[in-house]
Amino acid sequence: MKLWQKNVAAILKAMGISREKVAAGNISAEEWKQIEEAYKTTHGKTLTEDKEAGEEADPDPDPDPQAAATQLSDEERTAIADMLGVEPAQVAQEPAAAAQQAAQAAQAARQQAAQMAAQPEPKKPVVAAGMKRVNLFGGAHTPEYLFGIEHPLYARNKQYNQLTGTSIVGRISSSDVQAASKDFLEMAQLVSERYAQLREIGALASLTMASLHGEGQINMVPPTSELGEYVVRRTDAIIAYFKELPSVRGTIFPVHSNVQNAEVAISAIVGELSQGYREGRIFKGGMQFTPDKYKVDDLMFKFNFADLVRLEKEYIGWLNREEGSAIIKWTFIEWVLVHYGKQLIKEQSIRNVIGVCVPQQNVKANPANLSADGALRAITRAVRQLRVLPFDSIGTYDADTMLDTVEAFADEVVKAHGGLDDLKIYLNKRHQRWYIRAYREKYGKDADFTGANATLVDLDPATIIWVPNMKENDFIMFATEAGNIELLEDKPGEMLNFDFTPEFEGVAVKSRWKEGAHVVKAGAPFKTVAELKADNYEHQFLFVNNPASALTIAATVDLSGNTLFTISQAAGESPATAITTANGVATDRVITLVASAAGVTLNKSGVFSKIDSNFVAGAKGDYIEVYPELEDATVTIDGESVTITRPTGKLLELGRKVTA
Repeated sequence: MKLWQKNVAAILKAMGISREKVAAGNISAEEWKQIEEAYKTTHGKTLTEDKEAGEEADPDPDPDPQAAATQLSDEERTAIADMLGVEPAQVAQEPAAAAQQAAQAAQAARQQAAQMAAQPEPKKPVVAAGMKRVNLFGGAHTPEYLFGIEHPLYARNKQYNQLTGTSIVGRISSSDVQAASKDFLEMAQLVSERYAQLREIGALASLTMASLHGEGQINMVPPTSELGEYVVRRTDAIIAYFKELPSVRGTIFPVHSNVQNAEVAISAIVGELSQGYREGRIFKGGMQFTPDKYKVDDLMFKFNFADLVRLEKEYIGWLNREEGSAIIKWTFIEWVLVHYGKQLIKEQSIRNVIGVCVPQQNVKANPANLSADGALRAITRAVRQLRVLPFDSIGTYDADTMLDTVEAFADEVVKAHGGLDDLKIYLNKRHQRWYIRAYREKYGKDADFTGANATLVDLDPATIIWVPNMKENDFIMFATEAGNIELLEDKPGEMLNFDFTPEFEGVAVKSRWKEGAHVVKAGAPFKTVAELKADNYEHQFLFVNNPASALTIAATVDLSGNTLFTISQAAGESPATAITTANGVATDRVITLVASAAGVTLNKSGVFSKIDSNFVAGAKGDYIEVYPELEDATVTIDGESVTITRPTGKLLELGRKVTA
C-alpha cells in the first residue's frame, strides 16, 4: 500500500465521510480542498508530492484491541477503497493518534475556510492562499476598472475599455493602436495557455458555461496564474463558450495532439492462434505490423481590422442588444476573440469532416475546406492505399431509397465482419430526416427507435452516429469501431492563439496551426486490387460503400449532384469528346472522376484545359482529381471597389492514377 493512500484514508475517516457519500461521488471541491489542506498540515507535504514519490507505507504493528473503536470499520475501508480504486484490503487501519491528528488538521482547514468565506472579496483579487469562493466574472464596474477587476486588461482608461460606457471614441490614436495590439496579444495567449493547461490536468471536459455560471460562483479549477482569479475565470468563460459551439472534435472523432509534421502509425494484425492440443514445441500464429504514414498541414488566419471605429460600432451594437441571451457580457477584447474564434471553430468543424488539402492558389481568399484533410479524406486515402475494399454494390441513394440502402450496407458489413456489435455506422446527418421518415413508414409512426422486438435486424436511427457538416450531395456511409478515425493537431488550442500587431491605422490579427486526419486501423495493405479482393475483408477494419454517380462525357456536364463520379464515353461517341463546360462545381470541394473502363478519355481542353495532360484510363478504376481554379477580381459594390475571389470556370489537377 502507498503511503499517500494510507494518509488519505486516515483523513477521510477523521472527517467522517460516509460510504454513501464516497460511493456516490459526492465529495465536493470544497471538501476535497479541506482534505488537501489537512494532508499538508498533518504530513508537511502536499498530496501531489507524496503521490509522485510513490513511497510504500510501513506495515502497521499488531492492532491494539483497546484502540479498535478509533480504527476504520470494514464499511469505511470499502468506501475509501471505492474512491481510491484499490482493493479494500489495501486500506490500512489507522492508529488512533494519527486519526486524531488528521481530524484536528481537517477542523483547522474548515475553520480557515469559514473565516475566508465570511470576509469580503479583496479589492485586488489575486490567487488565493487557500480555498475561497470567488465571483465568476467580477463585480460591477468601478470608475477605474471594468467589473472591478484590477488588472491592466480591464483598466477603464484604455481606449477600447471606454467603449463599455455610453459613448464611442471616434478617433483612435497610434498609441491606442499600439496599446490595443499588446493587450489583444496578451489576452489571446492567456486563452491558448489556459486551454492547454486545462487539457493537461484533465479539467477541460468538465468546463462548461453552465458549470461556470451557477449562481455566479465557482470553485472548480484552482487558478495557477499570478494574474488573479477573476482574469482566469474570464479566460475559462471564453474557453467554455468555444467548447459549447457545435463541433465534431472529441465528440464524433477523437483528437490526437503533438503531431508536428508527419508520423508513422503502426497497426498490428494478429493471426489465428488456437488449435487442438499436441505435445512438443509447436507454435502457431503471427503478428503483422502495418505502418501507415499520416501528416498535418499548416493553416493560417489573417485579418486586418483596417477600420477600428467601425469595429467599435459593431461592438457597441452587440453590447446594447436587449436579447438577454448572453450569459456574459464580454469586454471589447474578449468580444473580438469570441467573435472571430466562433467563425474559425465553425470552419474547422466543417473542414474536419469534408476537408481536402490542395496547393494554395495565389489569390486573396483560398477556401477553408481546401486547406487540410478531414475524416472523409482519410477514408479515401485508406481506399487508395488498398487497405479498404469498398462495397461496390452499395452506391448512392435518395429520400425514397435511403433506408433500404443503409440496411443493405449493414448486411454487407455483417457478412464481411461477422456482426455489428463492436462497430458503429456513420451516416450523413443532413439525410437523417430521410431515414427517420422512411423508418417510421416501414416500422410504425410511433416507433421510439429502440426496435419493435428482439428479432428486428434493421438499424434504428438511434443506433447510428449521424455526422454533421457533410453536404447534401455526400452519400458516403462507413462502419468501424468508435474512435478509429482521428483528427490530428499539433498544440491544443493553437488556432485560437491570436497574434495582434499594429497595421497602419488598424490592427492585424493572425494565427497559425496544424490539422489533419487519419484512420488508426484501416486494414492490411495489399499490392493489387486482386489481392485485396482475395483477402475477402479478413484483415479489414473499416467498411465503406462506393457512393459514385454515373456521368456520361458530353460537351456540358452537371457536377452538382456528387463529388465522386464514374465516367464513361457516350455510345457511338469518339473517346476524344471534350467537356467544355462543367456546371455546379462547388468552389471548396474536390471532384473525383473514375473511369468505368480502359480507354475513357478526358482531353486537356475546355474546362480541363489546365490539367497536366490528357487523361486516358489504362484500366477500370483509374481516376483523376480536380478542383476549381480561382482568380481575384475587382467589383463595385454600393459604389465601393472591392476585391473578391471567384472561380474562373477551369479545373486544376490534384492527382491521378493511370494504370500502365
